[in-house]
Amino acid sequence: MQPKTLFLGLFCLAPIVIAVVKTLGLLPDKNMDILTGSFGSIQSLGSRLYTDWVLPFELISVLLLVALVAVVVLAKKKERA
Repeated sequence: MQPKTLFLGLFCLAPIVIAVVKTLGLLPDKNMDILTGSFGSIQSLGSRLYTDWVLPFELISVLLLVALVAVVVLAKKKERA
């Protein structure tokens, strides 16, 4: 692995690790009791997703974006060969 690639990877990963470490205490408790009268509605799902579960939601979105970019890079390498 090239040193530039390793440095760039660590540079991109560092803010995510720092954010996770800082907000571990802010995550909601393990109580999954969200069954209310509006259970299953788009509004209740959206409000829970963007209030209580923002950090995990954003981490998954970044992970999926990285996977998408990796697939494109790997596909481009195979075309050159």
